[in-house]
Amino acid sequence: MRKPATKKQIVTSLSLLAAVAAAVWWWWPHIHFRFQLARNNVHIRSVPVADLKAPGQFAGWYDCRLGPVSLRLPPALADRAERSVDKMSIVFSVPDEQQLTVVLPIRIKAEARERNQKMAEEFKLSPTRIIAESFRTGTDDFRWWMTRAELRRHQMLLAMKATNFPNARVMGVETRYDSRIEGVLVRGDRQTAMYQWQTTSGVAFGTLVFSKKDGHLDFDMVRDVCQSLACDEEHLYERQYSKKELRDLLEDAVIKPIEAGGDSGASDGGK
Repeated sequence: MRKPATKKQIVTSLSLLAAVAAAVWWWWPHIHFRFQLARNNVHIRSVPVADLKAPGQFAGWYDCRLGPVSLRLPPALADRAERSVDKMSIVFSVPDEQQLTVVLPIRIKAEARERNQKMAEEFKLSPTRIIAESFRTGTDDFRWWMTRAELRRHQMLLAMKATNFPNARVMGVETRYDSRIEGVLVRGDRQTAMYQWQTTSGVAFGTLVFSKKDGHLDFDMVRDVCQSLACDEEHLYERQYSKKELRDLLEDAVIKPIEAGGDSGASDGGK
């Protein structure tokens, strides 16, 4: 006949059960997250992020101003490209060769800036730096000893990456940070690249999209265009552009050869 459990044994058993219950409660978000990844066979790789180093080869290039945005363009895009407007963007297209889409920024509303500021405070990073950090993050970075806050950060970075570039194979990511512009250049493949940028004040966000139908993009050209970009916040629209306003803006665009010794006014080279 079995002896009844002693008071000490009961207390020990209850303590162990309590410890197991506490451990399950604490690690439940971790367990659930890993289960979801395994069930859906999700593996997101991290991508190295490097500084954007532009060669600065502007011989024969053109200065271009489109409303609040200024940048430098190679002769093919400035001289031979067909120019058209699309929703919030101006398109320079050389048929059967390459295309540059300039998504024009508008002034970010105060409420949106407040949301961005809250996220920046949570991550201790600016919105553009959060995008760069999302590329540095992969599912292999998960650790069981993450705090719940660290796990939430990890999940948010993975979600941001998957949302911004769903099903995309990213070849490389490069960043530009100076006193006026922060930007992230994402090379999707040898024929596409996207540059997401913001002014350091957080007032304006914009995008450049590069693509080439045949052959490979000249990524040194892409880097030079991205590095040359600047934004005059005084000329930002408070609302989205209409098609007519975009056409007027394109008609009034200033595109002229770079003057000898001229300065694009884009980057000060600072970090």
